[in-house]
Amino acid sequence: MHKPIFLLFLLLILSAKSGFSQTIECRVDTMNYYEYFPGSQLKFLTSRLINTYYPNNLLAQQISQSYDQTDNSFLSTQIVNHHYDENDSLIERASVQWSTTLNAWVGSQKQTYEYSSTPPKKIQSQYFWSQGLNTWVGTYKFHKTFDANGNDIEGLTQQYNFSLNQWINYSNYVVTYDANNNNLGGITQSWNSATNSWVNNMKSTRSYNPQNNIILEVYENWDVNSNTWKNSQKISYTYNAEQKITERLVENWNTNLSLWINHQRRIYSYLPGNTEVNTFYVWDINSSFWVNSTRGTDIYNEYGNQIEDFNEVWVDSSNSWVNSNLTYNFYNSDQIRIARETNYGWNQAFGYYEDRNYQEYICTPVEIMAMEDISKSEDVVLFPNPLPHGEALTIKSPAEQHYKLINGYGTVMLSGKLNAGLNSLYLDDLPVGLYIIQMNTQSVKFIKN
Repeated sequence: MHKPIFLLFLLLILSAKSGFSQTIECRVDTMNYYEYFPGSQLKFLTSRLINTYYPNNLLAQQISQSYDQTDNSFLSTQIVNHHYDENDSLIERASVQWSTTLNAWVGSQKQTYEYSSTPPKKIQSQYFWSQGLNTWVGTYKFHKTFDANGNDIEGLTQQYNFSLNQWINYSNYVVTYDANNNNLGGITQSWNSATNSWVNNMKSTRSYNPQNNIILEVYENWDVNSNTWKNSQKISYTYNAEQKITERLVENWNTNLSLWINHQRRIYSYLPGNTEVNTFYVWDINSSFWVNSTRGTDIYNEYGNQIEDFNEVWVDSSNSWVNSNLTYNFYNSDQIRIARETNYGWNQAFGYYEDRNYQEYICTPVEIMAMEDISKSEDVVLFPNPLPHGEALTIKSPAEQHYKLINGYGTVMLSGKLNAGLNSLYLDDLPVGLYIIQMNTQSVKFIKN
């Protein structure tokens, strides 16, 4: 059985005209998970995820259930409860799991959230349930401080010490930004419990082109012997005339040779039919050549929604690309995603995927709020989209303007000011799903993975 991955919401825009338009959110009530019989089109139900909501459409509870084929019944395996404050900000997410041994629900994990406005701060604490102690036990606590533009400028991570029964420092970071709201990099430090002090760990430096697209990242590690920063890694970016990325080159510093050595390379190309291809290479030191590694092909429909995600791996023995996995996304006429099919485990001999699963979304259209049109724009560029975990959301704005980051229920999660050019937002602590960046003149949607 595969663990369900909850896609919090899917968005429907009813009008493609400029200005304000009615917005309907497809509130996912049930997600059914299926597996295919190998080599066939027949699929069988394996599990489902049931979501319930508060009257204001905020997610209240998620119930994961496995399907028993023998008696055609569902068995609940996990329940996740969500609680919010008076501002509809999430303050607790707690889960319990069904124990077949105890024949009872037992605690699993919990996250709590605290907020302050002066300065803007957010504290996320993580806990696990200790059956031996019969209580929640802390693991990590993340303190984040934001500037007036919503940029994450400082962070402190603490780890729970069971012997001392208290939170102790673990790591911290400081990030700086330029006048265009571009992330210039920062410094991370680790806590030395022996000296009861912070020790430098890594430093990053970023630079941008006149269009405010990032062109260079340099990472340095702290050398405790010389008390100096030493080169570690360099990442260079290249763009075409339309400012679409065409290459990402990673180089590592060779201390013995005192120079940068090729390490990884990704080439991006844009083909007719809303098709984007990226090819990943690794550097072969012995031959001093780039070697094929993986290749991804993404196809989008005319509405900008991804309909196909195809990935291949390079096989040296056959000197050819071999299928890795293939994902299809299915939408209805209103561009609401109603299903997703993932294929993997390519059988080279018989030419088919041995493993396939299918996710079906059953949802209720809910009007969330009236806002400006969400459509493709030549003025505002947002990337990467979907946004992977651990990466910053980059927003290219034609002018200085205010923004709101809104979830599918109309709740404002962040707000601030965008400067002309590139702006970076770090959103790792937000749930996965689809969000809206609402600006003065328009809105743009993106998916957070």
